[in-house]
Amino acid sequence: MDRRIKLLLGGLILVCLVLTIVLCAHFIRPPTLTLSFQPTPSKGAFIQYNPNNPDDTKGWINQLRHFLNPYDFTEGQKAAYKNCQQGIPPEQNSNEVCFVDVTGWAPCVPELGYHFNSPGGPCIFLTLNQNPEWLPEYYNSSAVLPDSMPKYLKEHIKYTEHDVKMNSKQLNVVWVSCEGETPADLEFIGPLQFFPSFGFGGQYFPVVNEQSYLKPLVAVYFERPRHAVVINIVCKAWAKNINHEKEQGIVHLELLIQDH
Repeated sequence: MDRRIKLLLGGLILVCLVLTIVLCAHFIRPPTLTLSFQPTPSKGAFIQYNPNNPDDTKGWINQLRHFLNPYDFTEGQKAAYKNCQQGIPPEQNSNEVCFVDVTGWAPCVPELGYHFNSPGGPCIFLTLNQNPEWLPEYYNSSAVLPDSMPKYLKEHIKYTEHDVKMNSKQLNVVWVSCEGETPADLEFIGPLQFFPSFGFGGQYFPVVNEQSYLKPLVAVYFERPRHAVVINIVCKAWAKNINHEKEQGIVHLELLIQDH
């Protein structure tokens, strides 16, 4: 065989190999699962403020207002979105997008400054960042819950399981927990409330119509955290195919509420 032909064939084989690798990397992407929170500090994960000082809280409040702008709709704009049933995503070949309604999440609303100006604690908002095609493997039975899951979340899942009976779609949720990282932090963090519930509904997975997709949110309200101490907090998203050992679906933050 002519040497030039051999070189040409070798070059074609190399090009094919490169294209195969590129296409595999594009279509078989490894799962990217990160949990993030808002408002986001400019450096690190440290939220520090004095609720009695408007100059201290203004930046955090404005940041949340800006972050939540995409979820602020007129009645006419809402018509473009679908009020999806819990746990039931739109058809894959549709252009439908599930609506995310953040109204009625008091005290985690702009009218109350997301509770940064209150004597209690603030609200933070959690989002799950994932590949569009990612589909959760749900913890939708109390019989398969991991030992590491917080007790309060296990109890909520068991209660929901009993309450919904045959409607198992109600348990198609990427559950969310937040708790103190150390025994002292567990004491300092105080009671929490989650809005609209303890997780991201299954109707938002996988992503349909990526261009118009609204990421689901969970607001976490710290009711009575201890003041004047740094509280180390870890929040986790829970599904069978979220690997916490690889830091998937985990976010750490620190909270310091000053009185003076």
